[in-house]
Amino acid sequence: MPPTFELLEETIYPYAYVYDGKCEVSAFTFTTDPFTPASWIAGKLAAACENEVEKAGGRVMEMRVYVDRSPLLWTDWRIEVVGIPPKTTAGVAMSLGIAWWAIAIIAALAIILIIVITWSIKTIVSSFTHKPISEDVKKAWSRETLIKVIGDFETKLERTPTPPEELKKKTDQELRDYTNELASVIAPAPGGLGLAIAAAGVLGLGALGLAAYAMGRPKE
Repeated sequence: MPPTFELLEETIYPYAYVYDGKCEVSAFTFTTDPFTPASWIAGKLAAACENEVEKAGGRVMEMRVYVDRSPLLWTDWRIEVVGIPPKTTAGVAMSLGIAWWAIAIIAALAIILIIVITWSIKTIVSSFTHKPISEDVKKAWSRETLIKVIGDFETKLERTPTPPEELKKKTDQELRDYTNELASVIAPAPGGLGLAIAAAGVLGLGALGLAAYAMGRPKE
């Protein structure tokens, strides 16, 4: 990473605590005009990217957004994504001569009104091992995230999925208790070590430390 780049946003999605297997790691670099506020991306791209990926049938585990503040006329960005591409649309991307992750990221950027002037992407195949879940992470999950995570956990443990309608009838504490039960089997807590996360409106923010973003460092 060039020294002029700074971390704007780091996101660890709930699926990172479930998935084990092959994944794709993509580095998407692009340029915007100098009048595009970086604050537009902070806190918005994480949700937009997840929605675009899952809408197509893929999953995303991690995302990091970096910005280069040194150029005078243009703003350079780098987005690193770790995820699973959808099987049904991979062929479509290949026929267009465009990496599937580029399509998803450009679509997510368009949602938050970011205009991409030039871009490039590099993708490699890697392996992923699910992360341990700290108490801080679980406490930060919203009710909507808990319901979604429970479905992923039950699938991982080969249990019959609880209907969403039934989960919605449970109290927040009941959802958290059931999540804790499942998580204790899948991804035991690492002794209270917190991780930066973002899902369903719960954001792990980057470490720019600029007043314009009102952001702090991710939990560690």
